[in-house]
Amino acid sequence: MADADPQKNTTKLPTNFDFKPARSEFDFATIGGLFAAILLIALALVLGGQYRIFYDSASLLIVVGGTVAITLMATTWTDLAGTLAVLKNTISTSRIDQRRYAKQLIDLSMIVRQKGIINLQTYEAKLRTDGFLMRAIRLIADGIKPEEIEQLLKQEIDSSLHRQENAVKLLRRAA
Repeated sequence: MADADPQKNTTKLPTNFDFKPARSEFDFATIGGLFAAILLIALALVLGGQYRIFYDSASLLIVVGGTVAITLMATTWTDLAGTLAVLKNTISTSRIDQRRYAKQLIDLSMIVRQKGIINLQTYEAKLRTDGFLMRAIRLIADGIKPEEIEQLLKQEIDSSLHRQENAVKLLRRAA
C-alpha cells in the first residue's frame, strides 16, 4: 500500500468565494425611542392645552444655545467632529454572522496557503468593504512581521476606542 504524498494537499479551495462583511442595519430602537419621546411631548401639549408650560423660546434658547456654546468652549473641532461621527453611528447597528465570517477567514487562509498571499489581490474588491481586514491583509502582503502586524492592528483598535471614549466625555460634559 502506497503512502499518501505529503506534498499533495487534498483540501479543496473555495470555488465561489463571496466575502460578506458585517452589514449595517437601521436601528429602529433608537429612532423608535426618539419618536416616542416626541409623541409624548405632543400628547402632553394637546391634552394639557397650554403649550407654554412645555415651550418657552427664551428658555429653549438659553438651555440649548448655552449647552452648545459651553460645549464648544470645552472641546476642539476635531473632538466635536469625532463625536458627531459617533452619534451618526448610533442610528445604525452592525450585524455580523460570526460563523459565516469565520468560514470566510478560513477560506482566505486556504487560498493564501495554496496559492500565495499575492493571489488575494484577486479578491481585493470584495475585501475592500471590510477596512480592518483589508489593512491586515495589506500588512501581511507587505511582508511585515506578525508581531508588528498585531501591534499595528491593536493600535488601530485602541485609537478607535479612544475616539469613542472622547465622544462619550464630550456628551457627558454637554449633559
